[in-house]
Amino acid sequence: MVHNIQAIIGCLNERGIINSVNIEENGIFTKHQLGEYTVEIRAVLPGDFPCSLPTFNLVDRLKYGSLAHVAWGDNGYADICYGKESFSADIHNPEIVFLASLEKVIEILDKSLNDQSYNHNELIREFAGVWRFHINNDKNVICLVEPTNNITELTIRSSVNKDKTPINTKNYAIAVNLGGCNHNHFLVKNSRSNKRINKGKGVLIPISSLIPPPAPDESIKSWWEKQLSVLSDTFQHILAEYSRHCKAKELFIVCHATVDTDTVWFGIHCSNTQKENLPLASHTIKGWALDAIKIDVVSKDVLIPRGGGEIELNQRNVCLVGCGSLGGYISDMLASSGIGKLTLIDPDIYKIENIHRHKLEPTYLFYYKNKGLKCELEYKYPFLKINTSCKKLLDISDVEFWNDFDIIIIAIGSPTHERKFNEFVREYGIKPPVIYTWNEPFGIGGHAIATFSDKRGCLACAYINNESDEPDLYPNINFIQRNQSIMSSIGGCGTEFIAYSGIDSMQTSAIAAKLAIKCMQEDIKHGVSISWKGEPNMAKKESITLTHRYWHFNSNLKYIPLQRDACVVCYE
Repeated sequence: MVHNIQAIIGCLNERGIINSVNIEENGIFTKHQLGEYTVEIRAVLPGDFPCSLPTFNLVDRLKYGSLAHVAWGDNGYADICYGKESFSADIHNPEIVFLASLEKVIEILDKSLNDQSYNHNELIREFAGVWRFHINNDKNVICLVEPTNNITELTIRSSVNKDKTPINTKNYAIAVNLGGCNHNHFLVKNSRSNKRINKGKGVLIPISSLIPPPAPDESIKSWWEKQLSVLSDTFQHILAEYSRHCKAKELFIVCHATVDTDTVWFGIHCSNTQKENLPLASHTIKGWALDAIKIDVVSKDVLIPRGGGEIELNQRNVCLVGCGSLGGYISDMLASSGIGKLTLIDPDIYKIENIHRHKLEPTYLFYYKNKGLKCELEYKYPFLKINTSCKKLLDISDVEFWNDFDIIIIAIGSPTHERKFNEFVREYGIKPPVIYTWNEPFGIGGHAIATFSDKRGCLACAYINNESDEPDLYPNINFIQRNQSIMSSIGGCGTEFIAYSGIDSMQTSAIAAKLAIKCMQEDIKHGVSISWKGEPNMAKKESITLTHRYWHFNSNLKYIPLQRDACVVCYE
């Protein structure tokens, strides 16, 4: 795209900004008086400007010391972070886009240069982002750790294999408890591989008073001395004693600190030509070389929120009965949300005919579905622990067993067994909420209902005829009219199945999983139903008649009270 540089300059001149242009580099240089500082900023326009926003650099970066939201780079130019992602650019007015971007950059620089409190607080808040600018080595470390209040020794595992795939080039720093990871997780297994050896020492250190990150021209060694000096006298003494009793040629230091409500992590690699006391006190640092290193922390506090989950859900214990197409996706969604413990109940085997709509990979063919899900999900999600049972729903009559969970989800597609279990729940006062969920065939929709044994609104309420107000054999929230053949087959008797797709299962699983989480968080405290409604095309092709509810349904993905006064199970 050809940029109209002169139009941009004209817009800047109208604002009284002194500028010069370097056409060769496609750079626009502007000067600004910010308090006592005269700063020069270079703007570089991307080829598709204004669809992509300019990059702004602070010229002569090293003159200004530590500045929040300003990196440092080659040739004295340093990127200024101004939140490009938050801008909505008007592609028809590139001059206005440029000016708005520049004004945002000037605002950030002005505050960083002239408001010491703001600059100090922002540098600490953005600590990890600044720390990465100091990293210029390949000592990357995967840390299987959780925050601690005490100094904790770490095991360092390094690869001795010539395999240079990215994961094998990483070192591991492992706490004794694996940071809460399950033993089946991929990273745990990789760290324990016989292609790795213990090498060097590691230590996890909680930092109670974090200082701003190193300045652009400051060494990690000098900064570490300053950081140690602001710790409490008691903790400095503990570190000095630890150092006095340990010697090494190589040390990996992993630190964490709390900033506001966030946990900041950073790492330092220390090396020496001979075994010396560890550089954890001012009098033991001399002779050591210290470098900033990149660390990837496998911690609940980091990974679960980063994935959109919630840490408190890791304390929840969920029972899922039914590990078919619906149950498979529900289990994965709950795991990704941060659930810490799952019990999967299902007696069925994963068969070839299940492949197209099941979560499991073909690797698990002819395994029990629940055991395959345990292997796959624990391998993926580090803080998940799964128990399995191959019993059927109605074979488990132990009240204490059911009461051990925070919620129970039933995804078996068997209305008779579900209704029988609903009566069991009501009779024995099973404490956790129970979710029932099912697909309807031909992509017409899916449903989930939540029930509470101590409140009105149970599964039987969904089996009250909407016209006669009498108990019925068909759910009153279904979209397909009763007394129709909804089974499909490939080859006649013995090959019948209900036709719905993996996409249908994903949609129903999503509403069921969200409903379960809302119940656990007590956002929902009474019986409700929720449905999604699909297109009628496939049902029409199969000459399927749809219900009055389907044609007049306008509460897609809304929670609807479930209670019916005619219910003989939960009416009191």
